[in-house]
Amino acid sequence: EKNWVMRRITLAQLASHTAGFPFEPPDSLKTPADLKQYLLAWKPALSSEPFYQYSNIGIGLLGRILEVHDKKNLSQLYIDRILSPLNMSEIGFNVPSKLKSYYAQGYSATGKPTPHEESDLFSAGYFLKMTINDFSKFLQ
Repeated sequence: EKNWVMRRITLAQLASHTAGFPFEPPDSLKTPADLKQYLLAWKPALSSEPFYQYSNIGIGLLGRILEVHDKKNLSQLYIDRILSPLNMSEIGFNVPSKLKSYYAQGYSATGKPTPHEESDLFSAGYFLKMTINDFSKFLQ
């Protein structure tokens, strides 16, 4: 069972957010099996031109491809390739319990506090965490 549309998507399209995936995955996607079923049935919106739309699905798939290619989890790839070379703390995706009280609180469009995302289905799209000092190094 294959989706011919998925087979035509390139790494460049995933990296540039031009593969046509929606911004957010459907709320029904909770497990890798759910994701597989979604991708088997997924079809992009009809368009004659490729268009840019940030997609947590696309960047999440790119992260999974990097994990398979490098045979390392995404957190370790960030540590090895970004955090350590920039002399940043090795927080990445896994925040030690003692530091969780420092999380910034997020809010919905209506001003209500939102919980921190806990799913690892699309960690490349959601989960890189760092201190403000490390963020400054990252931006430089």
